[in-house]
Amino acid sequence: MSGATIAQTGRNLIDVLLRRKSPRMRNSIRLSITVALVGCFALCAIADDKPIPAPTAAPAEAKLPITTDKITIPKTVVEFTLVKLPAGKITIKDKDGKDKEVEIKPIWIGQTEVTWDEYDIYW
Repeated sequence: MSGATIAQTGRNLIDVLLRRKSPRMRNSIRLSITVALVGCFALCAIADDKPIPAPTAAPAEAKLPITTDKITIPKTVVEFTLVKLPAGKITIKDKDGKDKEVEIKPIWIGQTEVTWDEYDIYW
């Protein structure tokens, strides 16, 4: 999005917000939005333009088969799919900023978020 487009969008937003407001309130809103937009432009201007590194390919041994299980909620026709996340080790940073290796146990997790059909059964 170009700077001119962003500026026009900002002006349109100000116009919508200023309808039916007192002159004092309009000036206050105008000032607040202007300061916010200038801040956004300043942050964009000082942001690092470092290129994002290309993702590295995972080692062949890291590609494990995906295990899934389709579950039907008892006494209903509602189904959902679980995916097994295998056990393994990950490296995280602790509160002091040091790398720490943590062992993860296997866990089953829903393939998608809970749907309303699933939620309504327990509500």
